[in-house]
Amino acid sequence: MKGIDTMYETASKYKAGVSFEDIGKDLSSDYKKNGYHNRQDVMEAHAQALKEADDAGAKTMINMGNDYAVPYVDFVTNMDLADSGYTIIDYEVPFYQLAIHGYVNYTDESLNLTQNMEEVLLRSAEFGAGLSFTVMEETAFALQKTLYTEYFAADYALWHDKILDIYTKYNDQLGHTFNQKMVNHEVLAEEITCTTYEDGTKVYVNYREQDYTVNGVTIPARDYVVRK
Repeated sequence: MKGIDTMYETASKYKAGVSFEDIGKDLSSDYKKNGYHNRQDVMEAHAQALKEADDAGAKTMINMGNDYAVPYVDFVTNMDLADSGYTIIDYEVPFYQLAIHGYVNYTDESLNLTQNMEEVLLRSAEFGAGLSFTVMEETAFALQKTLYTEYFAADYALWHDKILDIYTKYNDQLGHTFNQKMVNHEVLAEEITCTTYEDGTKVYVNYREQDYTVNGVTIPARDYVVRK
């Protein structure tokens, strides 16, 4: 794809990678008479362009991470780790993450822009995701009466210390697992999970409002515990 090729060529001059907002997330058809392309055509074109870039050693980041794109990229942001929310679902199982963990890094949505940062942090620990934050130099007041009010909590000066605390703890405890395969995931009790990595590391996550003890490990309420 010419546009993508040009982008990679430009980025390579600066020894930089490329990040896409829509490729790997959305597929659109084109029904013009002189240029008809269905979603399958677009998917194959996107996958081929990403593969060629990967073969050339280019670094690529995409959004959401559909399976046709993930084999050729280095990082996925805003991966959907939550289920659909339908009442028929008993609990979530990280099938996709079990398959790709250790091969490509990924994050959930930006913690500081979520409606429930604690929930996203716990889900990231359970699903083996990295952490993502979105920050800006300006204060939130600069966004009033604009189309960008979703960045209401992106003031770097206000978030710096909290981001550092959250990330330092998370990286110290889970950083060694990011390049490992995820080999098992268990639901030990309602709202209590355990994710296991190839070196034997176990990550216990407690979504309850009370402490919980299992296998001799006490997990504080609304927290995670790592056992190596």
